[in-house]
Amino acid sequence: MVRAAPDAKLLVMLRDPFDRYVSGLARALAMDKFGRKTTLAQDSLSRCYYHSQLRALLDLVPREQVKILQFERCVADPAGQYCSTLEFLGYDDTTYLPDDLAEPLNSTRNAKPAVPDHVRARAIDLLEGDVRSLAAAFPDEVDVSLWRNFSHLAG
Repeated sequence: MVRAAPDAKLLVMLRDPFDRYVSGLARALAMDKFGRKTTLAQDSLSRCYYHSQLRALLDLVPREQVKILQFERCVADPAGQYCSTLEFLGYDDTTYLPDDLAEPLNSTRNAKPAVPDHVRARAIDLLEGDVRSLAAAFPDEVDVSLWRNFSHLAG
């Protein structure tokens, strides 16, 4: 992509990493036909290390071409985040707001698996260092107080 569209602007949407893990796990389990639950759980968790993924992206793409959005902030302030995104993309008119902007889209069809407390605690413990690094590297874009599983890191 970097070679095909070197000036492309990229939007990155982040959400609470543990919530993303549970959603990813639900989707993977719904699609799994081979009973590889351990592999699916590890794969789902690996996708939640946002800081390392963003660092790899920013090694390829200039920072000014990447807008980091936080799902929870978009839910809390859809109009503000929408206008900010239009501005980033270079639109002159950022005043138009769709009537259904605050309506939920793409709600999941997969039942969320029950996650035992000890598994939740371990996953959060594993992700905590990456979340700290993410918040430190992108303090204007990532507000960990909006992530219920990591709000204890807000300071």
